[in-house]
Amino acid sequence: MLVLYPDGSWSEVGPSGRIQDDWGDTPGPFPSNRGWSFRAGLAAFNGQSFRVSGLRERLLRALVDAKGEPVRDRALKARVWADTNAEDNRLKDVAYGLRAVLRAELELGVEADPVERVEGGYRLAVS
Repeated sequence: MLVLYPDGSWSEVGPSGRIQDDWGDTPGPFPSNRGWSFRAGLAAFNGQSFRVSGLRERLLRALVDAKGEPVRDRALKARVWADTNAEDNRLKDVAYGLRAVLRAELELGVEADPVERVEGGYRLAVS
């Protein structure tokens, strides 16, 4: 069963009732020379690959799937934790950590904000 959210994001709910996002690997060669691609614990942007895993990877994939559009906190919580009641501070901490990873791995510098906080959610500013 698919759960559709007002912001256009979606999740798949399996027989157990838990959300099961089947993100898997990005089709085609890895790393892709253009845009984002993923392979088993690795992410790549424009051919530059780096390790990202756990909650940060789930958040990054959710933001990449939004193609630069803002994603509401509730939808992100459902995608990252499969729980829309997760505390706001947890989402904030994961976004902070992902921001630090992207700055370092993509050599963006301290002033860059690759994971922008927007009204009621987040947006990936690296696309």
